[in-house]
Amino acid sequence: ARATLALEPLLAWRGPYDQRLARLLAFRTVPTGNAAIEADLEMSLADALMSAGRALEAGQAADRGAAAAARSDDAGVAARAALSVARAQLSGGDLDRGAAQAIVARERFHALGDKLGVTRALDVAASVERARGHLSDARRLLDEALRIARDLGDDPAIARCAANLGTTLHMLGDSSGAFACFDEAEKRLGAAGSRLNAAKLAGMRGGTHLDLGDWEQAEPLIEEALAVHREAGLKLPVFMHLTSLARVRRGQKRLAECSALYDEALKLARESGDGASIMLAMGNIGTVQHDSGRLEEALATFIAAAAEARRLGLQGSYALNLGNAGMTHMQLGRTDEARAALQEATESLRKQGALRTMRAFNILKALFDTEARAGRADAALAAAREATETSRALGLESSKDAGVAESARRLGKIAETGLLPGP
Repeated sequence: ARATLALEPLLAWRGPYDQRLARLLAFRTVPTGNAAIEADLEMSLADALMSAGRALEAGQAADRGAAAAARSDDAGVAARAALSVARAQLSGGDLDRGAAQAIVARERFHALGDKLGVTRALDVAASVERARGHLSDARRLLDEALRIARDLGDDPAIARCAANLGTTLHMLGDSSGAFACFDEAEKRLGAAGSRLNAAKLAGMRGGTHLDLGDWEQAEPLIEEALAVHREAGLKLPVFMHLTSLARVRRGQKRLAECSALYDEALKLARESGDGASIMLAMGNIGTVQHDSGRLEEALATFIAAAAEARRLGLQGSYALNLGNAGMTHMQLGRTDEARAALQEATESLRKQGALRTMRAFNILKALFDTEARAGRADAALAAAREATETSRALGLESSKDAGVAESARRLGKIAETGLLPGP
C-alpha cells in the first residue's frame, strides 16, 4: 500500500486528475488495518480532490486523514495530517482553522527535525495569510521558508518557495522582485522540471504582466498555463487562468470573448464549491455587466460579492468588490455612496498592505475623482498623492496601456503641484 502511494505522484501526469481520483478511491476500498497508511491515503485523496476542484470533499478527506493520524501514534504522519487540513482550508474553508493547523504542522515538523517539512508548513501558512489579506505576514513567512530551503540546498523546495514569494511580492506591487523570484524558481527547476510546474510559473509570470497592463506579454504565458492545466484536469488552476485570460480580453476590448471566459470560470467555481473562487467569479461577472452598460445589475452583483467575501474573511476580494461598487455608484451619480465605499475599500487595502497594486491604483483614482467632484480638495489631493505613490512603485506612467499611463501622469502632476483641475 505504501509503495502504491509513493508511485501515485509519478502516475499523476499520465492522465487527467479524474483518473488519479478513480485510482485513489479504488485504493480506499482495500482494508489495510494500518492507521498510518489510512491517513496517508486520505491525505493523497484530499490533495487530488483539491486539484480537481472538489473543495468540500477535499476538506472531508483531510479531516479523515487527521483522525486516522491521531490513531496511528506516528509523529510524522500527524505533522503531514495537520498540514493537509491547513491546505484544505484554502479552498473556501475556515481560514482561521487553516492558520492554526499550519502552526501545528510547523511545530510538529520542527520537533522531528524535518526542515523540509517546516518549509512546506511555512509555505501553506503564507498562503493562508495571503488569502486573509495579510500580505506582509505572508512575505515574512515565505522569506523564512526560502532561507531554510536555500540552507538545505533543496532545489524543488527553493523553486516552490521562490515562486510563491514571487506571487506575494507581485501582490505587494514589487514586480521586479516578483520576476526575480520567478527566474530563481525556473532556474532551480531546470530542464527536469515537470510540465505542471513550468505551467504554474508561466501563469504567475503572465499574471504579473497582466497587472502591469502588458497584454502582449501576458497573453501567451496565460494561454500556455491554461492549455497544460486543462489537459491535466486541474480545475482550480484552470479557473484562475480563465479569469486572467478574460482580463486580457477585456483589456483588448474583446468583450464577447471576455464574457464567455468569465461564464466558464463561474461554472467551474460553482462546481468546485470553492468560496474564494465563487466570489472572484461573481465580481468578474459584475465587470462584464458594468462594461455592457448594465450599471444597476453590476452594482447589485458587486455589493453581494463584497458582503459574501466579508463573511468568508476574504479581505482582498472584499476590498476589490467594494471598490468596484464605489466606482459604479460614482457613475450613477451617487457621490456620497461612492465616497463611503471607496474610502472603506482603500482602508481595507491599507490594512492588508496591498496599496501598491494595480487594483488599488484604480480605487484610489476613483476616490480622487469622487472627492474632487464633491469639492473636498484636501481629501482629493491626499488620494492623488497616494495613487501617485502606487503608480510610481508600479511604473504605471510608462504602462503599455495608454489610458493607465495617462491617468498616472495626470494624478502625478496634481500630486506634485497641489492644484486640482478646474470644473
